[in-house]
Amino acid sequence: MMLWIILGLISANLAAIKHVHVDGDTEPVEEEIIGPCIGSHCPEGYFCRERNGNHFCSKPREKHEL
Repeated sequence: MMLWIILGLISANLAAIKHVHVDGDTEPVEEEIIGPCIGSHCPEGYFCRERNGNHFCSKPREKHEL
């Protein structure tokens, strides 16, 4: 039970997190993370990405959206 509560709190906090990463020699790209991947499935337009051993659903933002 405690594990589900902790996972719920982590998921809620991840919904508001935005990461900036550098993809090779390109400019930094901001991405929006909406939560953990469930069975490697994410909503349409989002992709399952691995970071530090965890898998998250995220969507890179276009440069004009930044």
